[in-house]
Order: sequence, then C-alpha cells, then structure tokens
Amino acid sequence: MKNKFLNNDSFLRKLSMGVHYKTTKPGPCRLIFIAIHGNETCGVEAYLKISPKIPYLLQDGSLEVRLGNPLAFLTDQRSWSADLNRSFNQRNSPEYENKRCRSLIESLHKADLFLDIHSTSAPGPAFLLPGKYGHSLCKQLPVPLVIKELAEKCNGTTLSVIDEMNIEGIVVECGQHDDQSAINVAFDCINEFIKSQPSKMNRKLQIDQHILRCPSSVVADEGFQFVKPIFFMQKFEKHELIARSSSREFRCPYDNAFVIMPNSDPKAGEEAFYWGIE
Repeated sequence: MKNKFLNNDSFLRKLSMGVHYKTTKPGPCRLIFIAIHGNETCGVEAYLKISPKIPYLLQDGSLEVRLGNPLAFLTDQRSWSADLNRSFNQRNSPEYENKRCRSLIESLHKADLFLDIHSTSAPGPAFLLPGKYGHSLCKQLPVPLVIKELAEKCNGTTLSVIDEMNIEGIVVECGQHDDQSAINVAFDCINEFIKSQPSKMNRKLQIDQHILRCPSSVVADEGFQFVKPIFFMQKFEKHELIARSSSREFRCPYDNAFVIMPNSDPKAGEEAFYWGIE
C-alpha cells in the first residue's frame, strides 16, 4: 500500500497511538480500529479518504481512530509473531502482541460504540459480526448481511473484550483484500458510524438486512481437504459431504446451511469455515 501520508513516520506513529476528534456537544465516545490484521488495508484506505471530512461529519461526542497492528501493517503481513485478533484476553501471548493488546484495550475502556474494520482472503459479500450488544449498531450501518453468534466461536478477539466490557460494537468484514469495493464498504461504514448512536437513541437506517445465525465452526485436522472448490455463502444440504481429513469426513449437519468465511488452505487446528443458518 503506497500513500504519501503513510510514508510520514510521525503520521503513522500518531495513527498507531490514536487520532482523536472531539466536539463541544455531548455524545457517545466512538472508536474505530483499522488493520488489526496488517494485510487488511481497506480501513486505512477508507480512513485516509474520509479523514479531511471528519471534523464536519462528527456532530456530537468524540471519535478515535487507531491503526491496530503497525508492525504487521508496515510489512504487509496478516500478523507479526501471532494473530493479534486472537491475542486479546489470552495468556502467554508473544511480547509484541501482549503490549499491543494492552494499549488497544486502554482505548476500548473509553468507548461507548466500537467498529473494527476487516477484510477477507476469499471473495464474498461484505457482512457484519455484532458483539453481544451490537445489534442496534448493525441497523445503523449500510451492510445487508449480518451473521450473529460467529464472534462467540472465536476466542481472544476484539469482540471478546467488548462483550466483557458491555460495549456496543461490531466487526465489519468489507470484502476481499485489495478489492476497491472493500474500500468503498469501509468508507460507507465509517461515514455512518460517525453518526451512530447508542441503542437507547434508536437511530436506524432504512436498509433490509439478511440475518444468519452461526451455530458452529469446523476446525481442520491433519490432512483436511475440501472435496470440491468452496466459496463464501455456498449452500449445502443436510448430510452433504464437504471435506475429508486423514481420519474422518465432514458433512453438513444442518438443513440448508451456508459456508461462511472459508479458509482455502487451513492448517490443523485452524478454523476451516463456519456454518451459517437462517
């Protein structure tokens, strides 16, 4: 990712520590994380595009924007020494991830509303992952697909932290890495999040949202392979074969289930995909 602002060490350092915007009118403290995974740059691109307008768009309260994982971002890697978005609330995390998590949690302690911007390695539609208290916030963002309960299947994420803190928050998966449409989704979400309000204020966008529930994940073991090419939102019937490993078969356990966030080459112990049902 090439950008004259990001070549400026002082600007990058400031973004890593948090860029703050504040109004004189009372309102919620809003917080955005971008590039928790260093190769997921759509949030950074969108923020650089919208940042000159933020002082005019922000009508109440405050906003903080933080670059989540500066070392991974600078090296265009998903992670540095471990997955930062599996390191929150985890013991024995590597030193860099441990320090970074503690720093980011300091910002979370101040937040009323939270948005974490990500993208995916495989092509697919944008979707929202609400935390326990993020369902009203989903209705305020212009993304038509919402997947509930998936966040609860992953430990050590930003959503794990905000659920413990009772913060209203969501993750937005904007689409595939480096796709212009992912940048556009991130831009639109930042634009609406700046205007967002807590659930008690009941601000809603007029948008129809398709809501799926995530009842389970599938974790790969040794020799895991899909039996055919897999894609996001691919539909499977009950008992249909989807993958094999060295020791077993993986069949669809649900009626009319969708594949969510497939990992094209999962290693043993990694999530291969999630199931989504209506």
